[in-house]
Amino acid sequence: MREFPDMLPLWGNPCPLRVLPAEKNQVIFDGEQINVFMIPPMNQYRFVNLIAEWYREVCREAAADMVRAWCDIMGVSLTQWKITRAGRSWGSANTALKRINLNLWLAQYPKECLEMVIVHELTHFYESRHTERFYAILTRYCPNWHQVYEKLRDKPMNRR
Repeated sequence: MREFPDMLPLWGNPCPLRVLPAEKNQVIFDGEQINVFMIPPMNQYRFVNLIAEWYREVCREAAADMVRAWCDIMGVSLTQWKITRAGRSWGSANTALKRINLNLWLAQYPKECLEMVIVHELTHFYESRHTERFYAILTRYCPNWHQVYEKLRDKPMNRR
């Protein structure tokens, strides 16, 4: 059996990890431990893909209420929002199509990071570029965005 990490981050907290062979691929978080059940052969590639899909679901569940609430607060109407496996960005906005994308690896960081990225992307509906006006609007809705953004810079992201 290959080596897998002993811990995985979930919402900024290290969680013990157990990887077991199974007849069905699934990830179950029991409130304390992340249990990964994998169809053999168990390898790093399959493990990362399984965890990525689980993070996508975890992120989707956490973001649903946040996106709805922040759209109401900021007066933004979206046609769609998605959780993606983005390579280099935490999120993106397409103001013409009224869509935002959020990176699934945000599930590794505290939930306030996910919320800040949501607010950041919705701010693009007021100002497309990262101008002084953009940051003034972002600061109005998320006064501590600098501190939250630093959390995203502190830890490496598991992008594969």
